[in-house]
Amino acid sequence: MDSYTRPDWLRSVLLTIDVQRDFTIPGAEGSQIVNELLPSPSIRLDTESLLRGELPPVGDPEWIIYKPRWGAFYRTRLEERLQELGVNTIVFSGCNFPNCPRTALELPLSSGDPYQRLL
Repeated sequence: MDSYTRPDWLRSVLLTIDVQRDFTIPGAEGSQIVNELLPSPSIRLDTESLLRGELPPVGDPEWIIYKPRWGAFYRTRLEERLQELGVNTIVFSGCNFPNCPRTALELPLSSGDPYQRLL
């Protein structure tokens, strides 16, 4: 593997997409993250802060974003946060790959963003 495609694990993030309990309206019980993926099952998402575009922490250094459409980069602060963190490697995971995870992967691949990408 050459240096361009080799993952840089010290500057990487794991992007996990669509791991809520159900596909529903914001604030409903189904919009909460599956307990098994949270640092503590007592964590509850603050719907209002998510809809304002805030990135509430759920662990260190874990945070949640609300995405209004299939792509995680569309009208969210994800790109801004990744740049703040100096990320150059994104590991994608998630539920229902043909829709949201794949769409999130396609935007950075097609736009020439400075990321090494993994799936």
